[in-house]
Amino acid sequence: MPVRLALLICDTPNPGVLADHGDYLEIFTRFFQDSIPDKEIEFVIDGYDVVHKQEYPPADSEYDAVVITGSAAAAYDDIPWITRLISYINTLAKTKPAAKIIGHPEFLPNIVNKIIDVRGSSGSMDAGTVEGGRARAIRPDDGTGIIGRTIWKVIGVESTT
Repeated sequence: MPVRLALLICDTPNPGVLADHGDYLEIFTRFFQDSIPDKEIEFVIDGYDVVHKQEYPPADSEYDAVVITGSAAAAYDDIPWITRLISYINTLAKTKPAAKIIGHPEFLPNIVNKIIDVRGSSGSMDAGTVEGGRARAIRPDDGTGIIGRTIWKVIGVESTT
């Protein structure tokens, strides 16, 4: 059974990126395909335009993870689509606590370290991962491959080799 991902699309790439790489569904599909730790594992990614079409996964859908794209808008902006997105994520966290919700925010190193500390103290990250995360928190050039493998690990997909 394939890993099922819901992609909440919160923006449109700029025209240059769109022309060279496609829309966010195409970009994230390639990103996940390139970073999956085991090429034998299949996945399905469904895109939902939460800005223009106000699309969301059906309430009865069973996704292994919900991924949120980046946006030019800030999460604290008082914009109707952001308010609805925040409400959806809060509801999802309450009704499907096993679902993984993964965003694409830009974090400052101190915020990243706080997240790492919480995950380390909860046992969801081992000591080596915590140490590596702290070391990388200050690096703006941390590669997408690392991010991709980390997202797959959060979802529970790891290499079998």
